[in-house]
Amino acid sequence: MLPPVLPVLASLACVACVVALLAALRRGSPGRVPAKLAASACFVAVPLAGGAAFGRYEGLVLAGLVLGAFGDAALLGKSRRALLVGLLFFLAGHLAYVLAFVPESRASGLGLGVG
Repeated sequence: MLPPVLPVLASLACVACVVALLAALRRGSPGRVPAKLAASACFVAVPLAGGAAFGRYEGLVLAGLVLGAFGDAALLGKSRRALLVGLLFFLAGHLAYVLAFVPESRASGLGLGVG
């Protein structure tokens, strides 16, 4: 049985995404920042609230979600440095996703230090 908070978090994530998209269409809308941060927080909270045991795969996917949330937050800045930091967080997050999908024995054989 799913924890009761899980559908609530998933629904909040969906609502936050819609609000963020609508706010992005209306440039300068004050709702964009909180909606984007709320969506990112929900993306991280959903797997944590699910109560599943975390192995290598789940940990790497969660790391990718957390790094993506940091990337979203960094990209809210307007400077060139904020862009670079956000892109680096997204790069690290996507590397975590790639490692999650590489079988454990294969990752060790590739010298990736995972496994």
